[in-house]
Amino acid sequence: AVLPPAQDHKRAFDSDQGPNTGGMGAFAPTPVVKEEMLEQIKKDILLPTINGMRAEGKPFIGCLFAGLMITPSGPKVIEFNCRFGDPETQVVLPLIEGDLYHMLSSCANGELSEKAISISADTCAVTVIMASGGYPGSYAKGHMISGLERAGIVPGVTVFHAGTKPVDNPAISLTLTTSAGAAALQRMLHHRTMTRGV
Repeated sequence: AVLPPAQDHKRAFDSDQGPNTGGMGAFAPTPVVKEEMLEQIKKDILLPTINGMRAEGKPFIGCLFAGLMITPSGPKVIEFNCRFGDPETQVVLPLIEGDLYHMLSSCANGELSEKAISISADTCAVTVIMASGGYPGSYAKGHMISGLERAGIVPGVTVFHAGTKPVDNPAISLTLTTSAGAAALQRMLHHRTMTRGV
């Protein structure tokens, strides 16, 4: 089963400027990959990869994330990962209708079919990363993040976070601060689902 294609943005600044990062945002489905190209990706990249592992006696069961670059001569593989990609996951998973656990369980048991996955029609998702100044290099830590309650009541918005820790502040019930944990990166991912074309 193939999930909707997502497009991420790696440069730290607007207009594709600045250093490369782990990802500053994504959207799905990407209009760059039309139905014809998605079929080409399945036929020329995904199925040969899965069939090749099976032929070597190492059948793959799980999530195979294909990082691709769309070039003038067609899609090219940059990498494969045995996990969901980030930030692409934040825009692909919200498009799936139904029980994610059931889908993953069926996959793990080798029972997943293309028909088992339903994708929301005429819907897209967008993620925007907010990172401390200086990222992806050294960056300041300990910045207060507030406004989560307000963001949480906006229809269609989900706030994800990583590299943060809660702060005991009785004046603000939902307050986080950036932390200095291993490879800490203060990131706020905002996801909004909207009708295509808006």
